[in-house]
Amino acid sequence: MMTLSRRFNGVSLLVFGALTMTPPASAADVQIGQLRLTKDQTTTTYINLKASDTSLTEAEWRTALNGTDLAAANAILARLTASRVTIERIEVDTKQAGTTTQFVLKTVDMARIVNGRAAAIGTGRGEMRTATGKDRDFMSFDGITARNVALALPAKPSNGALPIVIEEATVENIRTEDNKKSAGAIKALRIENMRGAMVDEKALTVLNLINDRDFDQLSPLEKSAGAKAISEVYQNFALGRIIAEDIAIRDGKEQTRVTRMALQGGDQPSFVIEGAEFKIGDETTKIGTFRMDDFSLEPTVKALLAMLGDATGKNEPPPADFIPRLGTISLSDMAVTGSKVAAYGGQTNLKAFKLSFQNPTGGIPTGLRISFDGLAAALDRNDPSAKELLSLGYERIDAGGAIDIDVDKARDLLAIREMSLRIKDFGTLHMTGSIANIAEVIAAKDGDEAALAALSLNVKTLGIGLSNEGLFERVLKKTATETGKTPDQVKREITSLAALGLPGLLGNSPHAKAIVDASTKFLARPERIVFAFKAKSPDGIGIADMMAIATPDDFFALTDLSIQAGP
Repeated sequence: MMTLSRRFNGVSLLVFGALTMTPPASAADVQIGQLRLTKDQTTTTYINLKASDTSLTEAEWRTALNGTDLAAANAILARLTASRVTIERIEVDTKQAGTTTQFVLKTVDMARIVNGRAAAIGTGRGEMRTATGKDRDFMSFDGITARNVALALPAKPSNGALPIVIEEATVENIRTEDNKKSAGAIKALRIENMRGAMVDEKALTVLNLINDRDFDQLSPLEKSAGAKAISEVYQNFALGRIIAEDIAIRDGKEQTRVTRMALQGGDQPSFVIEGAEFKIGDETTKIGTFRMDDFSLEPTVKALLAMLGDATGKNEPPPADFIPRLGTISLSDMAVTGSKVAAYGGQTNLKAFKLSFQNPTGGIPTGLRISFDGLAAALDRNDPSAKELLSLGYERIDAGGAIDIDVDKARDLLAIREMSLRIKDFGTLHMTGSIANIAEVIAAKDGDEAALAALSLNVKTLGIGLSNEGLFERVLKKTATETGKTPDQVKREITSLAALGLPGLLGNSPHAKAIVDASTKFLARPERIVFAFKAKSPDGIGIADMMAIATPDDFFALTDLSIQAGP
């Protein structure tokens, strides 16, 4: 960042600065044949600056471009009007900390600078080369076009920052490469409605310092300066949208391609990747869409500022305060191909995946929902665990499911709204429940404390459901083939065995009789069955209660039972 700040210190005053102006009394054309600027070890060369109908004199132009004080240079540019400003070539050579950087921009062309804005800005091809020891990096682009760009608004008196306003800017055909077999390309990069501020070099120096050293090594003065620098950058920045199209990255044998990537700022932030393809060797992963919605780093930044602002280091925010707003992550149309999956019958697919963090309390989400659909993969014939499924006629597994949980702090309750797994042509397993005294577990500082707190958990409700969607029929058919019987004969035998065997396992309580009756009916006509248990005690069933259970009758005595069956 320090290198960039030096490189663009002069250029940015003209191209990316800020602007409110009072119309001048007269305007004239200005030409500067060659202007060479040297600052520290950085040399910047401007060739053939042309300004038409400009309000600044040649001397004022030279003073503004040579100015090392951002606020002073900005004050001069604040009086600028011009019908056109063209700089035919900019070169910046920098040598710093063992790194040599060369930046070349062929032209900068600004048209119709009126009342503080350039109606249009265009640049020619640009190149940047960086060398550190044996490392060599190269970047180029074919041009930048921008519209309604503010050039120089009054600097903030406190820090001399130059506000930046860009309504829309597009960079075309960006290319990068190095000597490590890595390269990248972006066909178009577009920025829309960005508001920000260039902070001064002192702030950048502090940010680099924080980045290079451990927090504990910073002095109270450095921490305070860091808090101020971060605050300046964060408070003076607002992002509309950044869009990148046709991205290609190569790193050795790894290749990445993305059709479109978009970052949306504002009150409803989002990040979207469309048409992604990742290749590692002969393995390829394709993703139709990846999204992050309603996320924000604001809580993290505020916690960081609070930590830096406390010079004593005794009042650090709790870890939960650093957690960003996580929002929702979703993915669709993923496919994995390659030799590993081809070896056992085909590609792996995922139609949809969604992860939602809900109801944050103290920075920690208290609600979570995960859902997926169309997770399809061929069974590995060499895997012993897949042998039984293969014998039932399953070549591929196509699954979906969900986990939906929430913490009710007012009732000190963990609600399991859904935990389900559904397999196509197989069936669905579904569970619900509620657990009391969850607050102490959540507030635990470590695993040992959480394990101790878990001893006070009480189960209040538990629901278990099963739906048959083809598995039972396949089992009957396979068993019938192996025994030489018909599927109906096998079904009657299994139903009879359940009616005779289950009472011996469950006992003779009303609950046991209800379960046996419902189970035999389900086996005779396998569709759907749900068992819902509710603790008789309003406090639920605790660890001590569970340890005292020796038989099913002991458990049934603690619960009420309801059963649902049918389609």
